[in-house]
Parts: sequence; C-alpha cells; structure tokens
Amino acid sequence: MNKDELRKFVVKLFEQMLKVLLEKNHDYTSDSDNALANFDAANDFGVDAKRGLAVRMGDKFGRLKTYYKSGTLIVKDEGVEDTLMDIIGYAALLLASIHRDKNKNKKAI
Repeated sequence: MNKDELRKFVVKLFEQMLKVLLEKNHDYTSDSDNALANFDAANDFGVDAKRGLAVRMGDKFGRLKTYYKSGTLIVKDEGVEDTLMDIIGYAALLLASIHRDKNKNKKAI
C-alpha cells in the first residue's frame, strides 16, 4: 500500500466509522439529548464513564488477543475487523467524554 492508497483507505474508514458511530449512538441514546448518556449511566453503578469506556475497549482488545493466539473466534458474525471498528468507536467516544469534561471544568472556573 502506498501513501495515497493509505490516505484513501483512512478517509473511507473514518467516513464509515462516523456513519456507524452515529447510527449506534442514536440506537443507544435516542431518548436523551446527551450523546454519551449510555456511558454516563455507568455512574449509577459508581463507575466513571471514562473508566467504563476503557473497560469496554479492554474487552475488545481481549477479543483480539484471543483471535491472534488461537487464530479463530467462535462468534462468527463479528470478525476481527468489526472488533477493530468497535475499538476505534470507543476511542472516539472516550475522547469526546474527555473533551466534554475539560470544557465543563473550564466553564466552572
């Protein structure tokens, strides 16, 4: 893959990620104006939303580890590429949560 092919791949990947992330966000938070409501709900259990997102990412990394150690996954309708897409999505949401909290702290000062 040359640099131009990589650029095109990444642009297409992030366009696809944006679509999937927004669709999933709608499905998980349709009854709230808070785009991070489903992750903020972790606070109800005494778990910070950012920590909860990090745990979910860890689960996905565990799945990758299983695949690369054994060469197979039992759940066939979600492959390695789906898992990597989930990691990218969780990373974007974690960054959004961090950004939101930084902005809250600036407004409070």
